[in-house]
Amino acid sequence: EQNFECPFIIITSAISEEFAVETLKSGVDDYILKDRLERLPKSIENLIIKYKLIEEREENIRQIILSEERYKDLLHSTSQLIHSADVEGKIIFINESWKNSLGYSLTEVQGKNIFDFIEEESKISCHAKFMRIMSGEKVDSMKLKIISKNGTLRLIEGMGVPRVLNGKIIGSHAFLEDVTEKENMKQALGESEKRYSLAIEATADGIFDLDIKNQNFYFSNNCFQILNQAETELTIRKLPLVIPSEFYVWVKEKIDNANGKDKQSVFFEKDIQIHMEPNRWVNIRAVFKSGDCRINGSIRNITDKKLQELEIQQLNKDLEIKVENRTIELQLANKTLTYQNNEINDSLIYSKRIHDALLPNLQEFNDIFSRSFIIDKPKDLIGGDFAWFQRINSLKFIAAVDCTGHGVPGALLSVISILLLDEAVLKQNLVSPKAILNYLDKRLSNLFKHSDQVIYDGMDIALCCFDEKYKRVYYSGAQRPLYFDSDGEITIIPGTKRSIGQSDSTFEFEEFESNYISGDCFYMFSDGITSQFGGPKGKKIKGQQFRQLLKSIKEIENKRETIESYIQEWKGNLEQTDDILIIGLEL
Repeated sequence: EQNFECPFIIITSAISEEFAVETLKSGVDDYILKDRLERLPKSIENLIIKYKLIEEREENIRQIILSEERYKDLLHSTSQLIHSADVEGKIIFINESWKNSLGYSLTEVQGKNIFDFIEEESKISCHAKFMRIMSGEKVDSMKLKIISKNGTLRLIEGMGVPRVLNGKIIGSHAFLEDVTEKENMKQALGESEKRYSLAIEATADGIFDLDIKNQNFYFSNNCFQILNQAETELTIRKLPLVIPSEFYVWVKEKIDNANGKDKQSVFFEKDIQIHMEPNRWVNIRAVFKSGDCRINGSIRNITDKKLQELEIQQLNKDLEIKVENRTIELQLANKTLTYQNNEINDSLIYSKRIHDALLPNLQEFNDIFSRSFIIDKPKDLIGGDFAWFQRINSLKFIAAVDCTGHGVPGALLSVISILLLDEAVLKQNLVSPKAILNYLDKRLSNLFKHSDQVIYDGMDIALCCFDEKYKRVYYSGAQRPLYFDSDGEITIIPGTKRSIGQSDSTFEFEEFESNYISGDCFYMFSDGITSQFGGPKGKKIKGQQFRQLLKSIKEIENKRETIESYIQEWKGNLEQTDDILIIGLEL
């Protein structure tokens, strides 16, 4: 009844089995019959060990609880803004610094999406970085603006890391810092340093200070030397005799308005030729400060610079004559190049018309696969990636084809591939994706055998046949996988590790088949998407990133626009690496 934690052994001459069970249930650790007392030492030893382990376990539990309390205290005491979110970005936890800096409490934000608090211009880059974290990457360079509770924007910097449980990513942690005041101070310091640098530069030449309100005028000795004037005490009357007239007009305007009409600081900077000495030039920089009606500035001798400029101007005139003659020659050459270039472009445009005319009609594609999309981004005007589809009774065929190369060579090979695909299905009556790939492989290999040179070109392909009647999908691929998305879980079905047109006569491609249900999605694509360089580190898009992107977009209608935006943001200013083709469809 007291739950006294001490080993308890009953020693007895006789005990019923029922009573023995009751005593053990009541907390007795063991019972020993008197005629088996040799068991007593070992029983005592085992129970001492048992209770010691119990004591150690309870101590460990106490330490864990204490550690968790210290961890919570640490999270709430730090000045960093710390929050945790799930895989969709919904907030699970924020520390006390959120309230101190942004004004939000845990109850106000819990369950809401973190992107609801991020300023609009920051959302796109933040979403891309969130996707990187969800793919298992640590992101050190997070910069964003968060809308505080009172509606002001706060500049935030920090890092984000994945939340992992049992080897699976279940969300993210973010460790951020409010740097709004720091950036404001940094900007103010930069402006101060700029003014300081201007003062240092002016001191190296001649400096002046004109106190208009008190009519106190100061010129350094260097000012008089640069202007080739005798040193004298300046007054309002002497000013026009000392300083250049173009500068004096500006100074006189400030003197006339010294009653405070000018409300803002006004700057003056000009290269001026001193008229009494045609070969002497000066540069004058000045600023009128409206607050105390003062003009501060500097005077620099730029005679040598101006003489060099005059010499350069003469050289430029000579060069202009040479350039004009050369320009005439280049114009003639350019006309020839333009004509040749137009001829090439016209040929390419006409080739694209022929190429596009051979491709399956997109309207027919939408009729066959109503909930679907195709992203086709050739690297050049025409390319080697294309989508092919056919419908025969209850069978629907769809393929993503990547021919070797891009531009004209890739497009030429794609024309051959389209004709061979139509031939296999419409003339040879082949319906098995495996049989179609075997047929393409042999036909393409035979075509290339007639060349005197060894040709290594071919194509990679992902080919599916959907049987609407029996709800079955049949797939065969050459170097390309099929992504099968059922209820949000993407299964990767790899293709055969061999390209079309590079196999021997006995080789056969593998085939996969499975049932499908309404709502299942299938994705086929060329290697252009995973070959594209970009992102913050200029690396390729990983297959895992691409799968996470597909999983994050719930509706098939939104996938095309979202994927295209992601590719453009990832690529940035970099050149497109290869033709890009992505096909997605929901059955």
